[in-house]
Amino acid sequence: MSRRNRIGASSSMGFADDADISANDRDKEKRGEAKLLEAVGVIRDIGATHTCGLRELAFRNTPCPQR
Repeated sequence: MSRRNRIGASSSMGFADDADISANDRDKEKRGEAKLLEAVGVIRDIGATHTCGLRELAFRNTPCPQR
């Protein structure tokens, strides 16, 4: 990132259902681990100094409670 303009980068990520590192499914866990390692490489390559919001659970739609 541009140090001259004092602009930096940070990142955030969540896992897809088929790559949930908290799943009780070894294949899903392996896919999640691979995605995490890939993301860490991207974060490093863009020069980010922080990552936040890294969730260990997959993003899923949750129905709203009925009133």
